[in-house]
Amino acid sequence: AGPPSPARLDKWAARQVLALSPKFLRHFFRCAPPPQCSPLDELRRSHHGDPKGREVTVIAGDFNKTVTSVLSNCRAKDATFCLLDQRTMECDWATVRLLAQHSWQGCKAELFYFVPVSWLHRTLAALKHDREARIEKWWGNSDWNRLLSLAQEQITVQFVQRFKDEFGYVHVTPWPIFERASGGRVM
Repeated sequence: AGPPSPARLDKWAARQVLALSPKFLRHFFRCAPPPQCSPLDELRRSHHGDPKGREVTVIAGDFNKTVTSVLSNCRAKDATFCLLDQRTMECDWATVRLLAQHSWQGCKAELFYFVPVSWLHRTLAALKHDREARIEKWWGNSDWNRLLSLAQEQITVQFVQRFKDEFGYVHVTPWPIFERASGGRVM
């Protein structure tokens, strides 16, 4: 959940979500490796004492390992929205599955999963250390090789279908994030 860079705080998803209005969401859990927690702590302090009773909790560590702590602290009556704003392949598929299968009074969590289709092929090709195991943890099974031959739009379709088939989501919508406000390539 840390900022993309100190110079690009305006593009920081964690800050943008807290700035949304109306302020329906009340409880926020921000997870990041310890080196990225300082800006999150500052963001949390800037929202301390929020008149709407909003709470921001910062959890240091790999979200794939801290997700159970987050889920155990969620309140059953709260609407749950999970922004998985990874830097390419940080979020393991097992973590996405755990979030998708966790139920609050019969309701599924809303998941916003950033799929980096613009640079995914380059990332898959560039991985050297523990390549196959890392990709398999991210993709969730051993058939990830087929992604290499798919265009961006086809990769998006694969993710949509997996959310429907594996997790039982009825409504799955790909939402393009463009390179610039005026358009450009889909990131």
